[in-house]
Amino acid sequence: MSFIEIPLGGVSEAVTVPEGTYDLRIEGCEEKTSVNTGRDMLMVMLHIENPPAGVENPATVFHYVNLPMEDDEPRTVQMMLLEIKRFLTVFGVPFEEHGFDSNDLPGAVGECFLIEEEYEGRIGNKLKPPRLEE
Repeated sequence: MSFIEIPLGGVSEAVTVPEGTYDLRIEGCEEKTSVNTGRDMLMVMLHIENPPAGVENPATVFHYVNLPMEDDEPRTVQMMLLEIKRFLTVFGVPFEEHGFDSNDLPGAVGECFLIEEEYEGRIGNKLKPPRLEE
């Protein structure tokens, strides 16, 4: 094998940002089924538009939109629907009484609070949408 010339000098790991409010853009959205629960969900990838000084490579924020299932308890369904509505509202994604179009997610922008949270031994940022305004 010969020497492969590629620019590896400036490559670094993506890092989380400190807790705070950030401008975010939805980079992409994939429909998935959880391997643990069998629940349908949307995996949304968020880009931090205004990282703080010194954070050159902010990590992508992954947000999972769990979709209600037929056999869910009514209280569980209501909580999921509330979380979905909060998320859509933050990003200005249009919705109607009976749902929304996931194709409207990529490219949507919004401002939201991010926290740092550990998951499977790794620290990542997590979205904390605000309560709906009455």
